[in-house]
Amino acid sequence: MRIKKITIENMKCFTHFEQQLPAVALLTGTNGSGKSSFQACLLYPFESGHDPGMIRNGVDAGEVVLEFDDGTLLRAVAERHSGKGQRLKRGRTVREYLPPDGNKWLPAAGFTESIAQSVTYDPLKPQIRDAVRGSRVIGIDAPDSEQLALLLHVMPLPVDEKKFRHAVGANTIPTPAEISAMDGIGRIDHAYQTIFERRTNINREKDIFSGHAKALRDSLPSDLGDVDWSAEKARLAMEKENLETAQREALDKAREDFRKIELKAEKLITTLSGEIDADINAKIAALEAERNQRKDAMRADKSVAVAEARTKLEAAVETINADYQPHVLKLAIEHSHAGQNELARAKAAGTAQAITKAERDFEGAAAQSEKLTGALDRLKNLRVELAEQLLRQIPDITIDSGRICRYERDGEVIPPAEARETDYLIPFSDWNTAARIVFRLRLAVLSRGELPFVVVDSIGDLDPDTLAAVEESCQRYAVQGMQFIFGKAKDGALSIRSGIAA
Repeated sequence: MRIKKITIENMKCFTHFEQQLPAVALLTGTNGSGKSSFQACLLYPFESGHDPGMIRNGVDAGEVVLEFDDGTLLRAVAERHSGKGQRLKRGRTVREYLPPDGNKWLPAAGFTESIAQSVTYDPLKPQIRDAVRGSRVIGIDAPDSEQLALLLHVMPLPVDEKKFRHAVGANTIPTPAEISAMDGIGRIDHAYQTIFERRTNINREKDIFSGHAKALRDSLPSDLGDVDWSAEKARLAMEKENLETAQREALDKAREDFRKIELKAEKLITTLSGEIDADINAKIAALEAERNQRKDAMRADKSVAVAEARTKLEAAVETINADYQPHVLKLAIEHSHAGQNELARAKAAGTAQAITKAERDFEGAAAQSEKLTGALDRLKNLRVELAEQLLRQIPDITIDSGRICRYERDGEVIPPAEARETDYLIPFSDWNTAARIVFRLRLAVLSRGELPFVVVDSIGDLDPDTLAAVEESCQRYAVQGMQFIFGKAKDGALSIRSGIAA
């Protein structure tokens, strides 16, 4: 399938542009005449998303329509805004296709992916570009160690499903639609990256489990012995409580004895005061002075008695406290120690269980990591098999230390199977310009889809001999269904003609 005709309305710099496209086309015109804009319009129906910069200034909408040689139409309609009034929404691009025998435009997403999945790129530049998704990958003029990886990505090599499943092993790899549609190397790289990241995470968990088990083991106390600390704690609590009860009883008795002495003294004073009052009342006039002296004496005696009783009380309290308090404090300390040991014993039991679990987790993670490592090794071997498939499709090149090379003898290319020790091994970087361009075109042919086309921005720097070699290759590949669209700066308005050599 080829693009037969393109029609552009109000896109980029074009108000209206309509042109037939030959298999090998050359766009010419002065700088600013629209060559790059034409190429952007050509690729826009195959892309996704909306680019308001594609719409010509001063208008609200534009479209690109491609007509294929089988009669199918593909169009991209870009609107700067959609809706009216308060329902005005931001712009959008609608991509649709019309089958040759159809009467209704259909969504183009599945159609474009089915016909334009091949890698489309500028063979004059080292980068390769996916024309549909616009992603960039490393070019053929890459460092030596990356050239083989590039070829594996460019070539749509299938992977044996049984070998792939064996390589992956028991590891479940997510396979959304875009992954399932990948070629062999894409699936291998996706699986390798997924398993590698999974193994990295498991190894990280394995180290965490190991460190956790060691930290728990180091935290275990070493001097708890075989004592039943719960029973010891209960015994000491009972003994402490009994001592404290005895202490309180002794103190209460001492205070009661003091109150009895104090009451007895008060009663004695009351009795004696009454007798003295009776005696003095009879002799009150003459004996007032004596009575006062005797009362004073009585008060003094009372103070002495009370003071002596208080002294005895204080001595008793001090003696009682001296007898009981050290034992109470000792039991309190021992009780607290028993409680701590009880908690430590329970914590040690939990820590031992945690150590066992951490060690089991470590062993499980280590086993899983080993399985993932095996899967990664098998995927590497499968990648080597794909490289061998690649060399069978391009039999006149060889891979040397990751580099794309070919053998030459007296200026002629020699297949690797016929090479001698005296033949020269020439790396891709030392090939002449025409040979490198033709090789890139060859890759485009090998990797093509149902709609294989190559878009080249400019060939203005190529000499006549190189142009002739490139056109000869393009015309040969055009017979196989390829389409090539080249650009070249030249005085005059934008025009398109067949062929690229002068």
